[in-house]
Amino acid sequence: MVSTGHPPYARPAEQLFLDSRYRSRETHYGLLFGSRKGNHWMRYFFHVLGDGIAVEDETGTVLSGPEAARLHASVIAAELAQDGNQYCGCEVYGIDEGGNEIARLPVVVPS
Repeated sequence: MVSTGHPPYARPAEQLFLDSRYRSRETHYGLLFGSRKGNHWMRYFFHVLGDGIAVEDETGTVLSGPEAARLHASVIAAELAQDGNQYCGCEVYGIDEGGNEIARLPVVVPS
């Protein structure tokens, strides 16, 4: 196995960001991993709530900081919007491991 220099638990999030068509690879890589010095990784949870839907994220995702968490929440909201009207009226909540709300983004279905 080839080491990428990043913890194994960060690879799924990295892949999600790198595959996203909404941001560049450089933006995602920098937000997720930043520099090794002074970077405090934290677990963030992304819940989807609204219109009778409640999807609780019990596992969370380890990211480099609140900016990366906001970006991750926006990607989730954009992907849910592609599912049609199923998630219309819902919001994606980004919560850090301390219970602080980092992001609240609506799922906007294109017309």
